[in-house]
This record gives sequence, C-alpha cells and structure tokens, in this order.
Amino acid sequence: MSKQFRVWNVKEERFEKEDINRHFLLQGNGVLWLFEASGFSQELICCVANEHIVCKSTGIRDKNEKLIYEGDIVKLNGQVGTIVFECGAFGIAIDDCVDYDKIQEAMDKDDECCGNEFEGCMNDNFISLWEIYWNLCCIENYLYMVEVIGNIHENPELLEE
Repeated sequence: MSKQFRVWNVKEERFEKEDINRHFLLQGNGVLWLFEASGFSQELICCVANEHIVCKSTGIRDKNEKLIYEGDIVKLNGQVGTIVFECGAFGIAIDDCVDYDKIQEAMDKDDECCGNEFEGCMNDNFISLWEIYWNLCCIENYLYMVEVIGNIHENPELLEE
C-alpha cells in the first residue's frame, strides 16, 4: 500500500500536490523522486529538491474526517500542537505539557471508554496519535478529540495563540 503525501513548495509558498498516493524513492544529493505506481509501471510525478518539503500522511483522520499530515496544526482538548513523527510514531507536539487530566475527563464522559484509566507513555510535550486512538476506543480511523486547524507552512501564527 502506498502512502499519501503532499508537497509544499517553499519558494512559491503553496502546496503543489495534495492527498496524492505515491510510492517514493530517495536518490542521492538530497533529491526525492515521487512516482505513481500503476501495476508494474511507474510514472514520475515530481522531483523534490531543497525548495520542497514532503509531508507524509498519518493515515488517520480528525474529528471532521480530514486526513492528518505531518506539519498540521491541531487542537486536542483546547491545546494546540503540531503533528510530528518522533520516537517511531506520529503524534502531537505541544509547547506546554500535555493535559492528561483533560484527556481523562473526556474518557470518563465517553461511554465507549467505560471509565478506563489512560494508559501509555505520559510524556510532557508529546502524545502519540496511536495512544489517543487506543485509549479513546476510536473507530473508523478518525480521532474525535483532534481537529486540524491549519499547518505550519500556511498558518504558523496559529502556534502563537
């Protein structure tokens, strides 16, 4: 299964390609070649160099069923954070400490969670999307506590609020 990507053009300050299913192949000299696979053939879609940033999809959707990508700015129980890939997982990096008490309150109110206690690594500034998904008994690959409100390329001011 191929991953989904979007490509940010740094020079033109816009996404060139979004929600694309592509296989990718890393070449030398910092150049990334994106290919579309169709059966046994592959078509070159674009060549990504220093003036581009490739953002990988997490494969999970927010509460509005919007696909979540690396670099997205999201809200989790009122806290604002950025989607990053750290420690082998996609997650939310938050400048302040993650408010696990609010997450537990939401779990206590949720009939599907049946009053379970939050389980996982309680890092100060990072919570993995998988921990949210697992603890909140989410279904259909979407996180109803997470909302995409922008991304670091188009809306960096959202992180200053």
